Amino acid sequence: MAENDHPGGHLTTVQRKALEALISGASKQQAAIVAGRTERTINRWLTDCPAFKQALNEASAMAIDDASRRLALMLNLATKRLYDVLMNPTANTGTMLRAFDLTVSNLIKLRDHGQLEERIQALEERIQ
Repeated sequence: MAENDHPGGHLTTVQRKALEALISGASKQQAAIVAGRTERTINRWLTDCPAFKQALNEASAMAIDDASRRLALMLNLATKRLYDVLMNPTANTGTMLRAFDLTVSNLIKLRDHGQLEERIQALEERIQ
């Protein structure tokens, strides 16, 4: 039985090794070495093995979620620092303009993101 045809969509031990390497930031070539396979095999798993591709996508999504939570925790501190720079009468003009630009551009991005989320949610509700 081929390694990408494992019953029940479960990953083999070798595939798990490659997956762990990829999740840790290894290239496909490095993951192949860790797993004792070729880069061509890694590419085949990524295209022909739904369980492997799904596991990698889920791990990537979890990593992004974790990073988003950590960044959200830092948001209050970053906002306070920007406020401190803007309110500092001795800050040079370039620093103040940069802080102002960051504040305004990020506020716009946050607002756009919120609006897009609402629109997507409304579309999903319509579809269901």
